[in-house]
Amino acid sequence: PNVVGDPDRTRVRTPEVGHGVFFGSLWWKPNDDAVRNLAVLSQRLTRQGVRHVFTVAGQGATDELRRIVAQAGQVDPIGKLELVGFVPDLAALLDRSACAVLPVLSGGGSMVKLIDAMRLGVPVLTTPQGARGISGLTHGTHLQVVPLGPAFDATCADMLSRPGDYEPMATRGQEFVADRFSLTALESLVRDLVSRLRSAVPSAADGTS
Repeated sequence: PNVVGDPDRTRVRTPEVGHGVFFGSLWWKPNDDAVRNLAVLSQRLTRQGVRHVFTVAGQGATDELRRIVAQAGQVDPIGKLELVGFVPDLAALLDRSACAVLPVLSGGGSMVKLIDAMRLGVPVLTTPQGARGISGLTHGTHLQVVPLGPAFDATCADMLSRPGDYEPMATRGQEFVADRFSLTALESLVRDLVSRLRSAVPSAADGTS
């Protein structure tokens, strides 16, 4: 499986109400499309009077995407959408976020950014497409999985305004990643496979090889 580093349970999060984060390589079309979805979401939340700041971290944004983000960020002081480029300490940025907002609609395989955000103990909101390929991941238990539309908007508004209510969910998500997608989990899997191979293959010492 895709793996990330082991969760650091000593980190202390200081979530800011209204602060959502998206991150990824913006030259990749699924991420470009997701940021466009985020821009539309920002506009809708602004019209609903939901105060928010969406921070988009990552390199490779096209000029068109920069224009879209700039226009979305100028709608109203209630809502702000910002591109910050490469962030040397992504964990520190996520520590300050109320949630990771991942409005992804395309792409292949499992989404590593989702696993990485969960590893850091961040509440995650994504779509069914964003949660694809990760067996055992459960809506409401480990993260919020909601199709784009009014329900996604409402869930995002709630997560932004009440981050503390979603910290227990984020902790369960962090444990899920530790058990299945961490380096320690991978090492355990490899050790088990090697042990089974050794027991299945006759050794040279018994003369049967």
